[in-house]
Amino acid sequence: MKSILLASASVFAFAGAAAADVSVNGSAELGYNDDAAGDNDGFYHDLDFTIVAEQELDNGLTAGASLDISNLSDGGDIDASDYTLYIESETAALRFGDLDPVAEDNWGGVDGSAYENFNDQDVHFGPGGFEAMLVGEIMYGGIDGMISYGVDTDGATLEDDLDALQVYVTGEFGTVSAELAYQQAFGPTEEVLGLGVSTTLAGADLGLAFVNADSGQSIGVDVSYPIGPVTAGAYFTSNDNDPDTYGVSVDYSDGPIAVNVFYDNDVDNNAEDYGIEGSYDVGNGLMIMAGVVDAGDDTYIAGTYDLGGGAELLVSYADDGDGASGAADDEIGDPEYQQGTTVEVSFEF
Repeated sequence: MKSILLASASVFAFAGAAAADVSVNGSAELGYNDDAAGDNDGFYHDLDFTIVAEQELDNGLTAGASLDISNLSDGGDIDASDYTLYIESETAALRFGDLDPVAEDNWGGVDGSAYENFNDQDVHFGPGGFEAMLVGEIMYGGIDGMISYGVDTDGATLEDDLDALQVYVTGEFGTVSAELAYQQAFGPTEEVLGLGVSTTLAGADLGLAFVNADSGQSIGVDVSYPIGPVTAGAYFTSNDNDPDTYGVSVDYSDGPIAVNVFYDNDVDNNAEDYGIEGSYDVGNGLMIMAGVVDAGDDTYIAGTYDLGGGAELLVSYADDGDGASGAADDEIGDPEYQQGTTVEVSFEF
């Protein structure tokens, strides 16, 4: 397996022989939060950069690399999970580095399945885990297929050099879209297979998904239907070893006003959830948001003001009503607001 990685690395090395196009973008934030229960207490700041170098080769391929330099305010070290190397064409690509496993990243399915336990990047890159991902993609005849492996670059993982296979395939067949997602069993991780189809019928979007895992099977259906400025949605999923789940939602969007109302009868096999969130575009760059979520336990009100040139001012107040002292949620509502009062200026460049 190491020979595969060395061969890939040599391709990237030769690709850099010519001068590459280099771009830099980033973001910065400076803020104040008055509640010690969350991640930030008092003043906080952050600075992130992304550097991308890309070169078109003589054979029609494009080789490149991107480097994310994140959390500079925390003095964090840069390691293998902070960069991506890639070589790609119009129909295929090979990527290595800070990437998501393909099944978890792309699987759509239907809400409510208790068994679509595709590992995410946090699991793969956790303590004792992989240091990078190797991802391949090919597109042919309307089919897009992807495969990913976790890569053990330091020899510390109790697996092979390449392990934790995930596969994702999607395609369009007339008016029907289909998808397949698969995860290999390794270590404590279970094998998971997901199959899904979706289509539009009489103006309604319909979806059907089947998931088979070591822990059980589920089959679910969802539907959404637009009626003027309103879109109504619902889903139902049957889980053979866990409670069945269902939910409904109503979205309204017209002019400056947007409202979302939702209800789910079972969340993570634990409890029901419901809420209402809304926004109002006042104009001149000012937006007001408010919501009651997490079955009525969490509330927030916020405002953003566009300062121009990629800069924005945020003022918010959020209350995690069910959070224990010192352990309140810092991801309240959508977008995810911090517990307490927050004043923050952010920039993108």
